[in-house]
Amino acid sequence: MKILCLSARFPYPPLKGDQVILYNRLKRLSRRHEITLLTFWRGDADAEFLDAVRPHCREVVTVRHNLAGALLNLAKGVYTLLPFQVLLFRSGRFEREAARLIGSGGFDIVHAYMLRTAEYAKEARQPRVLDMIDAMHRNYERRGATERWFLREAFREEARRLKAYENSVADRFDASIFVSREDAETISSGRRLAIPLGVDTDQFNGNGGARTGGTILFSGSLYLLSLTGTRWLGAITPFGGVLLLCGWASLAIGVARGG
Repeated sequence: MKILCLSARFPYPPLKGDQVILYNRLKRLSRRHEITLLTFWRGDADAEFLDAVRPHCREVVTVRHNLAGALLNLAKGVYTLLPFQVLLFRSGRFEREAARLIGSGGFDIVHAYMLRTAEYAKEARQPRVLDMIDAMHRNYERRGATERWFLREAFREEARRLKAYENSVADRFDASIFVSREDAETISSGRRLAIPLGVDTDQFNGNGGARTGGTILFSGSLYLLSLTGTRWLGAITPFGGVLLLCGWASLAIGVARGG
């Protein structure tokens, strides 16, 4: 199957949640399917990571995310009901590239990754999948109740826009994907699929021993010291802490290198 994937963020390095999910989607789907990735990126800041993504894609098409244009779109937001999350990633060039690729007829399915790219795929004639990950309005509702008082109304307004948009745009896609059933059930329209996230165990190879040993020495020595008052146990604690830090550093380096 030939898949066109649209993304608002370059998927590598997989340090943020949306990057981790998309990068692993690409790795696994590319084993059986041919993927073209159209993605926003930060130019030189992401260019060094192209070689990590290309093995999983037939083609990678990039459009630089223009911060000035994004801020201008936000200013225009008072005249539209589109969520600010969508307005931030409105781009004439991205729209033209998406139209060119979709119009070529060379794809069996269009995969819009996250709500920010939904506008570019909703009119495609091919089967369309919207990978929402979660119901974003729920996050903004929570923040609207907990942020500082002068920010609360802005988050509440965004939550209202997101909820309306998520329900309306879901009807324009053949399926919407969520990582939890709870989020899927908050959307009242369209075909909703809940696909829970898993753990890429390859990322953890070779790192567990140091973290486990460090945890035992660090936490164990403090626990025994508090119970027995044996002061020499305090000398063990720093060694456990160093070992624990080394284990987590090794894990972080492994994740940054893609395992």
